[in-house]
Amino acid sequence: MQLQSGAAFTTTKLVRWSGSVNDSFDIYVSVPPSYDSGQKYSVVYYLDANLPSGSALQFLLSTKGYDHQFSNVLFVGIGHRYKGNHNVPRKRDFMMPALPGDTRTNRNSHAERFYLFVKNELVPYVNRSYPVINNSSAIIGHSLGGLFVFYCLFKNENLFSHFFAIGPALWVHRYAIYNYDRLADDQTHNKYLFLSAGSKEVFNRILHGANKAKKYFDLRKYPKLKYDYVVVKGKGHHSQVPVTLAIILDRKLSAF
Repeated sequence: MQLQSGAAFTTTKLVRWSGSVNDSFDIYVSVPPSYDSGQKYSVVYYLDANLPSGSALQFLLSTKGYDHQFSNVLFVGIGHRYKGNHNVPRKRDFMMPALPGDTRTNRNSHAERFYLFVKNELVPYVNRSYPVINNSSAIIGHSLGGLFVFYCLFKNENLFSHFFAIGPALWVHRYAIYNYDRLADDQTHNKYLFLSAGSKEVFNRILHGANKAKKYFDLRKYPKLKYDYVVVKGKGHHSQVPVTLAIILDRKLSAF
């Protein structure tokens, strides 16, 4: 199903079933107006395509004239098809399972299954369907989606080269995300992390978690990891999203 077209990106929606998650997902593929099957493309994956953060990215691509800047980039959105509380499948797919011995955390969280869906099902499908550049892909996520971006980064399997975490919920399971850090295992591949938080994200612990993450990376000094941290002044958890997306598109993806 084609959703939008014009002098900007054209977005097509399809449905993909995941054997890893045992659920289906809405997939949004946006291609530039100059799309040519004989050309190679980098791919930017983004989470929560059915929620405001995903809609904001789709809106920017369709209205802001990024067709020239990203003439060699495809954008692929992943959206949950759940009709109830959208946080139910997001907690299932974006949060890590509880650590052994911790009975107070969510044992229905299975980020690894969603990761396997992306790695073994979605990315191969995109690679078969479009002429893509190997090892040149990015992932963008907000809130719990940003937590999953960190999960992908710490997996250190080089599924992505660029990671964009917008207001990530790093506090989940008492910052258990750091227990999954495998960046020291292989430091031969360059990676880039962009991390943001709104200056008003105090009570939701997002700003504290982002500050903690910066200190974490400052201390470890991974030689193959470059990262930027931006605090968006005067913005909260949701109001920072369009501002941060514009920063990512205008500046941080320019060398992608």
